[in-house]
Amino acid sequence: MDSSKEVIKGWYISANPAEKKADSTSCGLLRTGNFVKISKQKIWKNWCLSPEQSLSIHSGNWTIPKQLLVRSTKGSNNVTSLVFDTSIVDVNLTMPPKKEIVEKDGIRLFSLAYALVSCTSNFFIKNPIDIRTALTTITDDSVILAILLEGGNSTVAGRIAGAFRNIGRIRIADNIVQTMKSAGYDIRETDPFSIKLQFTITDRDVSPYGNRIIMMWQQNREAIVKIFPKSPEFQKIKRLICRVWRFL
Repeated sequence: MDSSKEVIKGWYISANPAEKKADSTSCGLLRTGNFVKISKQKIWKNWCLSPEQSLSIHSGNWTIPKQLLVRSTKGSNNVTSLVFDTSIVDVNLTMPPKKEIVEKDGIRLFSLAYALVSCTSNFFIKNPIDIRTALTTITDDSVILAILLEGGNSTVAGRIAGAFRNIGRIRIADNIVQTMKSAGYDIRETDPFSIKLQFTITDRDVSPYGNRIIMMWQQNREAIVKIFPKSPEFQKIKRLICRVWRFL
């Protein structure tokens, strides 16, 4: 039996021979890095991922996207369909400055600061964990301020300042607002997130994974707690209290 699955012509991944056609178990082998290898073969030179997907990777989110957006000056705006309902879109768009392109595990990305400035406001709403996690890794606001001042985008500056204030980075938020105003920009701070954080994010570790786990737990805590059975000791105490109550 065939023990591989075709991704596109000439590209295969290992698969269980007994695996059904619609089974996506082997999808775990189709990592983002493999997507990028396919992209390299298609585009070859000047390319990088979109600012939104760059932010996800900067935040430690390596989940396989349904659609990988690859930006290139030689993109043809074509969709390459892959297995498990995934695809690559090579879009013909201008590239960020060379100094703002970084490479991580062989993947070309927008730099963290440039991605934050370039991503859409909708991404803040739909992917709050990715954005907040990325923000926690920034300890020096001068990098972002340099980009904001060069571009002169007061709307984006107000959104980023509000995002930093939302996660408790008051000093950075204040610096962005004050610096932009000093440069003559009319900046109005706005909170891009729909809810406030109910806990404090630590700034001791700049690795994204620790804060990412904390935020994922806080977001899913109530749903997870409901699934867990009650502690046997708690049930014993509860029954004892009920018995005592009857005698009162």
